[in-house]
Amino acid sequence: MKDSLSRNVWPWRAAAFSMALVCMLCTTTASATVFVPIGDGELADRSPLIIEAKILAVESPPDHSSATDYLVEVRRLIKGQLPDGNPVIRIPGGVREDGLGLHIWGAPKFRQGDSALLFIRPRPDGTFALVQLMLGAFHLETEDDTTIATRDLSEAHPVVIPGKSVPADGRRDLNKFVSWIQGRARGHGRAPDYFLPATEPSTSESRSRSNATGVPDKFFTLVTSTDPPPLGCGSTGGHSVRWFDFDTGGNVGWRTHFSGQPGLDNGGFTLFQNAQEAWNRDPNTPIANTYLGLTATTNGLQRIDNVNAILFDDPNDEIAGTFDGSGLLALGGPRFDCSLTSYEGEEFHPVIEADIVTQDGLELFFAVTPDPSKAAEQLFAHELGHTLGMAHSSDFEALMFAEYHPDLRGAALDTDDLAGALYLYGPRDLSPPEPPTDLTIELLAADGIQLEWQDNSDNESVFRIERRQTAGFSLVTTVNADSASFLDTNVVPGMLYTYRVRAQNGAGSSAYTMEAGIPTPEDPNPAAPSNLRAAPLSSEEIRLTWQDNSNNESGFVAEILVNGGWVVIPTELAADTDKVIIRGLPAASAFAFRIRAFNNFGESTPSNPAQASTFDINTECTVSASELCLLDGRFRVSVEYRNQHDDRAEGDAVAVPSTNESGLFWFFGPENVELIVKLLDGRDYNEHFWVFYGALSDLEYWITITDTQTGVVQTYHNPPGEICGLADTLAFSDSLLSTASTIGAISANEPAPRSNSLEVSSLIVDSLVDGSAELPIESGTCTPGPENLCLLGNRLSVQVQWRNPMNDGAEGVGQAIVDTDNSGFFWFFNIENTELVIKALDGGGLNNHLWIFYGALTDLEFWISITDTVTGTQRVYYNPPGEVCGRADLEAFVLEGLEVPPGVPVPGASQ
Repeated sequence: MKDSLSRNVWPWRAAAFSMALVCMLCTTTASATVFVPIGDGELADRSPLIIEAKILAVESPPDHSSATDYLVEVRRLIKGQLPDGNPVIRIPGGVREDGLGLHIWGAPKFRQGDSALLFIRPRPDGTFALVQLMLGAFHLETEDDTTIATRDLSEAHPVVIPGKSVPADGRRDLNKFVSWIQGRARGHGRAPDYFLPATEPSTSESRSRSNATGVPDKFFTLVTSTDPPPLGCGSTGGHSVRWFDFDTGGNVGWRTHFSGQPGLDNGGFTLFQNAQEAWNRDPNTPIANTYLGLTATTNGLQRIDNVNAILFDDPNDEIAGTFDGSGLLALGGPRFDCSLTSYEGEEFHPVIEADIVTQDGLELFFAVTPDPSKAAEQLFAHELGHTLGMAHSSDFEALMFAEYHPDLRGAALDTDDLAGALYLYGPRDLSPPEPPTDLTIELLAADGIQLEWQDNSDNESVFRIERRQTAGFSLVTTVNADSASFLDTNVVPGMLYTYRVRAQNGAGSSAYTMEAGIPTPEDPNPAAPSNLRAAPLSSEEIRLTWQDNSNNESGFVAEILVNGGWVVIPTELAADTDKVIIRGLPAASAFAFRIRAFNNFGESTPSNPAQASTFDINTECTVSASELCLLDGRFRVSVEYRNQHDDRAEGDAVAVPSTNESGLFWFFGPENVELIVKLLDGRDYNEHFWVFYGALSDLEYWITITDTQTGVVQTYHNPPGEICGLADTLAFSDSLLSTASTIGAISANEPAPRSNSLEVSSLIVDSLVDGSAELPIESGTCTPGPENLCLLGNRLSVQVQWRNPMNDGAEGVGQAIVDTDNSGFFWFFNIENTELVIKALDGGGLNNHLWIFYGALTDLEFWISITDTVTGTQRVYYNPPGEVCGRADLEAFVLEGLEVPPGVPVPGASQ
């Protein structure tokens, strides 16, 4: 754990991650040291001490740690207080007296006699550390009597965070810069006035090579300095570094600290292994990074321990402070021996160990990336490239390029990376691979495009997959040489994707395949069904009805709650299905159901759950074409009608179950609902069952309701010409029963009483399909929604508002349920408890109007607002509190351009 002093007083961030620890859609440098740019003001504020100094001596630390000590003379104290004497600035990395070196990418280097502007903080051992490493160190040079302060960032890369401005940087006039810092310290802030025109940046100690054709490769390798220790290897310097373990079939094992990287799934352990595999996959080199598992070591960069490890959250405070939006992100690098060993006729320094340390607070950085996993893979693979001896490439497409690639490629090596690995570890006589052919692509899912091609080469290292969306081609990823297919899952709906593939190895790249393109659908997954309702039909059957909200489903599946979990009933239902009967259920058992739509790209979210109980095996009521059985089958409901407009023609109404509490009746066709009947168990309130019915017809009819347990029969008569419903809260009681029955419901979140042992595979699902006629009227622009009912080809838009005078005037909006194109319902408090039914008919051939009917199953106050979306006309129907009558409006909306035939009478509601 870090002490509070270094965390809160002198925060600094270090980052030796040669790669770009990413940032969203930003361009970032991929050096061994990664940082988020910091402004001069913030740097000065974080630094307790700022000095202008001269380097007196360059030495190795007395404790033999992997660092470099600079003894300095303070020429000007710009901020803070220093003890007497010459301070020692300790910078990580360097060559020990025994010839073992640690290269920290981005760590500043000074020689004896150099002048510098240093932003520093005290260390517990009495030395001083640079604040923000290379960001807190400026080399001083004189040009035309002006002292110029310059930072060397050639081995570091900035990571730009979206939405955050990038502070200015460049050469500074030292005296003006110092004056600005001192003024800021006194509280006199002013705009920076000290920047000078830019010049060519300095370059790091690295070496480029030429390929077999004499054309320079763009990769670079780390080359040691010929300065004496601790700055370099002295007379043996000037050579590249590499691991020699691979040459004899060995491997380099890495461990990750058991704590894991915060901000990454499962600590990022798998992502680190993916990065290792990126370098291992080239069959033309013997590179073999292996993963040895977890470690508890915390030596990190402090000392050699014969463990190659990545430590997370900076356990040793090697990167002072905490990442909070700017500064360094990580430190790391290879340890090498200054002795030389020959490979392929060239001398190299052997790498003996490597370590990486990430800054604490780094999860805040990953949080701003579009894909933290891909960002981490790219970061780790870049860092491993540095431990293999690779410096930065000048090829923009290379993993080792000095800028982060924000295109989610992950750990993908390009031709120049392969060329660098081939130079360090592979044969020198490799030729470029033959091009692949016959590229085919297929849309497998809304977010999955499958690519396949013909492999025509036997010496490729990887295949490079490129994709074009709106602009030019860019790298998606690379795949192993033994692969001839790839599934691209990073696609979005409504986009045309074009692909091409080529083979690559360290000697070069093949030609591309022919391009192949495919579009992804705009809205691939179907919309979820809604308004699911369940009604029992018998001791083994339950009827389900729902609202189909999608236009691209392949079908539906029903799910049943079993033993606390949802199980799919193995019968697929056809597209456009909106009602089924589930058969084979146990008697007297409660069940919960839900519905999903599906297509080739996936499935919708589930509908609302609906619940119902099958009847007891001894229930006397039987659902039929003319009878409803409500409240668990206790009440039998039937309707007879007489048409006073048609020579008093008579008939039995057709019953349509809706829920356990309610059902519908139609007289002449399923699209034309005439009546809705509802029964509620009100025994907790007045020891009675309540009956409600709402009419959409002015025909004469008789509703007969029988309590099958007591034998009591109630008949409700509607005289011809009337359209008023009824609420009877004293309809039935249990006074004739010795023991009252219990009618209950289940929670959709709990298993049904007898569902635990249910054999779901034995259930039978029968689809019910109603025919619907084409509408002769002009369709409209109504958009269906939870609170908006659309009728007559989306021409009429219907909403309901209600107020409950019995509950302090509580108000609400009715929830819409589609029944047919002519009719629908609204519920106020519970989807099983229908309160209002509304029907619209096209009466244009008779009186040039659309007709509106509604029937109420509630005596609450409510307003029905109906808008004709074609003409913009609106009608509002008001029901005062205490009333339960419906209404028939045969002149609700005029139809333009239609004429009523002369002498044609306007019939009743059912015509």
